[in-house]
Order: sequence, then C-alpha cells, then structure tokens
Amino acid sequence: MVKYTGSAGINFDASTPELAEKGFDGWAKTYEADSDLHHYNGPKQLADIAKKYLKPTDLILVTCVGTGLELPHLHAAGLTNLHGQDGSKEMLSVANSKGLLKESFHELLFPGKTSNLKSHFYDATVNVGSINRRGLDARYMDDLVRTVAPGGVFIIGLRDTWLEPRPDLDYPYDLTAKMNEMESNGKLQLIERTVTQEFYDGMDGVFFVYRVQ
Repeated sequence: MVKYTGSAGINFDASTPELAEKGFDGWAKTYEADSDLHHYNGPKQLADIAKKYLKPTDLILVTCVGTGLELPHLHAAGLTNLHGQDGSKEMLSVANSKGLLKESFHELLFPGKTSNLKSHFYDATVNVGSINRRGLDARYMDDLVRTVAPGGVFIIGLRDTWLEPRPDLDYPYDLTAKMNEMESNGKLQLIERTVTQEFYDGMDGVFFVYRVQ
C-alpha cells in the first residue's frame, strides 16, 4: 500500500486511483494553503514556459488541474482558452470556482488505459506537479499525449525526483525512458528541456516541451 503523507499532516492511501481520488477530495479545502506553505512555484513556472510556445487563440487542456493553481498564471500570460480535467470532484470544484475554465471534465485516469478525453483535439495539453508517488507516472503518458492534435504542444513539469525509478521511495516508474521511447517511435519531438529552481519546497523541477507528431 502506498501511503502519502503531505504537508499539514495530510495522509491518505494512494495505492489505487480510486483511493487517491478520495484522498484528494479530502484535501481540496486546504490544498492551496499547503501549497503556499511549501512554496509551490511549479504552476507559475509552467505559465512562463507555455507563453513562449502557445498563442492566445490556442485551445489548451490542463490535465490534473486540481484546484487550478496554474489557471491565474496562464490567464496572466494571455492563455485563456482553457479546458481542465481532474480525477477529484472536490478539487475540480475549487478550480471551477475561479471562473477561468471554459470547460471542465471530472474523470479519473487509469494507468495504461484510454480515457474519455478527446483524441487529437487540443492545440496543447499541459500538466504540472501530478507526476509523483500518489499521482500519475510513465504509464499515463500515451493517454495524455493522445489528446494533442498533430503539430500541437505537450508540456509537462515535475520534481526531478520523479524522472527515474526510486526504490527508496517505492516508486518503480521510469518517465525518462518512456519519453525517450515516444521520441524514438516518432510520437514526440523534444523542443525544450529546462531545469527550474524552487519548483517545490526548495527543490528543483524539470519541464519538457514536446511537439506532437
């Protein structure tokens, strides 16, 4: 069983997507305060990178949008044509309360399975902070990339902790190998790889920007 112990004593079983959803539902009311406490700068960093590659008219899917921490930053960058997906109904309710999403989808994602999100539809799909021991991992990448139209952009940002397997953290997934495989198979073309400081709680983050083939 994977236990997640977060800031402010948050503790829940994240061993299945359904249990993770329940845990995030219970965290929704304090998630943003906890993120501030731990200096979570990933959402702002995502917007800073996205504005270099995306246009105001682009239709953008924010996957695992959570409470929508990235939404004000994307709007400030001129990127306002936003749809959002999250597996937690309570988290998504907070995101919707900001009034910055044109559409939202409550759907739980499952590893290695195809979701109901539209295929080859978006000019860009972005994701920040959801790759971790209690969230997504390499097994979800095909489904996320599937949502982007050919020629579109896929941006993902995460703590560098989660790039490769970490047996000491009960995390066996290799995101680096998966993304390299998708490049080799002609699904993705790497445009930019950037390491950012102070991504979360003083730790570095890494962002990847891909062109979807």
